[in-house]
Formats: sequence, C-alpha cells, structure tokens
Amino acid sequence: MKYIFLALSLLGLVFLSTNAQAAEFRSAASDNGSVVLSGQDTVKDLYTAADTVTISVPVQGDLVAAGATITVANDVQDSLFAAGNSVTLRGTVGRAARIAGREVIIDGTINGDLLVAGQQITISDKTVINGDLIIGGTDVIVNGTVKGLTKIHGTNVALNGTFANVSAYVDNLTLNGATIINGDLLYRAPTQASVNSSAKITGQTNYTKAPSSPRLRGMVGTSHLLTLLGVILLLLLLTRFWPKAIEALLARSTERFGSMLLWGLGITFITPIILVLVAFTLIGLPFALLGFLVWLAALMIGSLIGKLVLGSWVVKSLTRESSYRIDWQVIVVGVLLAAAIGFIPVIGGLITFVLTMVGLGATFNHVRPISNQA
Repeated sequence: MKYIFLALSLLGLVFLSTNAQAAEFRSAASDNGSVVLSGQDTVKDLYTAADTVTISVPVQGDLVAAGATITVANDVQDSLFAAGNSVTLRGTVGRAARIAGREVIIDGTINGDLLVAGQQITISDKTVINGDLIIGGTDVIVNGTVKGLTKIHGTNVALNGTFANVSAYVDNLTLNGATIINGDLLYRAPTQASVNSSAKITGQTNYTKAPSSPRLRGMVGTSHLLTLLGVILLLLLLTRFWPKAIEALLARSTERFGSMLLWGLGITFITPIILVLVAFTLIGLPFALLGFLVWLAALMIGSLIGKLVLGSWVVKSLTRESSYRIDWQVIVVGVLLAAAIGFIPVIGGLITFVLTMVGLGATFNHVRPISNQA
C-alpha cells in the first residue's frame, strides 16, 4: 500500500511542475485542493491530481486522475486510469478502465475491460461491461452485466447480475436471486456458495474447497493491484510529459546494456560508502541525508526504467518490429511481467535487480551531461 501513496505523491509533483504539450493537466495549486470541470467545456486527454477531483464534462481522449475523492460523471472517449481513496464512475468509458481505491462505485458503461482493486467495490445494476471484469477486493458487490470473463479475488463477494463465465477465489460467495451466469462458475472457497433458488447457471459449477481462508491472500492481492496501478499511472505520466528523456533512457539501457549495468552497480554500492564518510564530517550530516534521499529516488527511477526496458524487449520480440517503442502496451507488459518475475525465487529477484541497475546507470548517464552543461 505504501508504494501507491508514494506514486500518487510523485504524480502530484509531476502535475505541478510539468507543461503538457498535447494534453491538458489540472492540479489543485490554485483551487483550494479541488479540481472541478463542469459546464459546456470539453477537454481532450486530461491528466489531473488533487484532493478532490470532479469531472462533469466529456473527455475526448484518455483520463488519468489521482486524488482522495474522484468523481467521473461524464463520458471518457478512450481509457480511464484513476486511483484514490474514493472513486465513483458515472459515465461511459470508450475503452478500458483501471481503477483503484478504498471505496469504488461503478455506475456506467465500460466498452473494454474493467480492472478494479479496492476495499469496498460496488458495481450497480445499470453497469454494462463489454469486456472482461477483473476484481481484487474485500467486500465486493456486482449487480451489473458483464459480457466477458469475470475474475474475482476477494473476501465477501455477492453477485446479482448477468455474467458469461465466472472464476472466483473468495472467502464467502453469494449468488442472489437475479444472478444469471450464461456459462460456467468456477470458484475456490472454504465453504460452498450461498445460491438463491432463483439464480440461474447454464454451464457447469466447479467448487474447490480452499485449504485455508483467502482473507489474507485477498488483502495482499488488492494491495498488489493498487501498487501495479500506481506504477502504471506514474510511467504513463512520465512518458507523456517527458517523452524525449524517457526515449533517451530506453535507448541507453538497450543499446549499452552492459556498461549501464556496471554504472548502476557502481552507483548502488559506492554511494552509501561516500555518504557515510560525508556524514562523519563536521557539517556533512545534512548533506549526507539529502544525498541518501536522492540515492533512494534514483533507485526508484532505475526500477521504473527497468520495467520499460523489459516491456520494450518483450513487445519488440513479439511484434518483430525493427526498433523499440514506448506506449501504454509496453508499460503494462513491463509492469505486469516484472511483477510476475518477482515471484520466482532467487532468479526473479536477480532479474529485477539487474534491470534496476541498468535503469539506474542509464539515468545517471543521462543526467550527467546536463549537469556538466549547467
């Protein structure tokens, strides 16, 4: 969970310090902690961060929002990315929607996939999801229509809508009277589901008794999803606002992989020694503390660049393209694949470490010429 809040803080800094070229960005710098868009205006790609975000106008493009309370009360032409304490969607999303929050309410139409993570998740009976639905949450209520696959990891899950196929790993599963599953129901739980006599399942029902309660697993899964969404949001913003810098970092990382790895290793192991020596000087402690914070920030940036490198390699190999590219597909592939690799004992940690070192070395060598020019 702590990483999502760190990512959101960095998002706020990006919004306050960056000038967008092809997109609009709004922060709460001059609006008492709130961003409110209403009236007759329309916006294109919109990136916004504030304590309270209220979008009541159509967004002709993507919408990326971060804040404590987020309300999207109109249509989003393309994709929606939102992360906050409370997130409410009342509109139509043209493509995919990825939402994370403690409390999430969906009351609209998603023409692509919906990925949602949170503590309390409610999907209304008016909601239509034309793609897949993937949920990680504690208390989950799904009352709408899902035309694709439904996959749920959670504690207490209640279904009361229309579904194609449902796969669930839960603690308690309830199928209310209005539930219609036009396919199979596959679920793992400590006890069998509570199924109303009016509920309809046209396919097979496959129940597997879970060896233990997935409550902790559900919480960990939700936290992990929140972290992944936060990283994806941050990378989307970095590539949107600093495309040339990110392209340069990716080029260094892929074309000079070995040398960037050595630079990263050197910075990682030599910097703490230097900072300790500085700390023992008469006035060096404040500078050492500042240097330590910069060192940690550099490691985080290196980790982000490493995920881009991984995603670019995979996409380039699959598409057989002649050059590396950076887009949302590369970002999603890199973040998700890095997360999956991290679960591999020993080897996964080693791969993650190497990618981070390469990204750190590339970042240092990109900043070094700028510093010399200054």
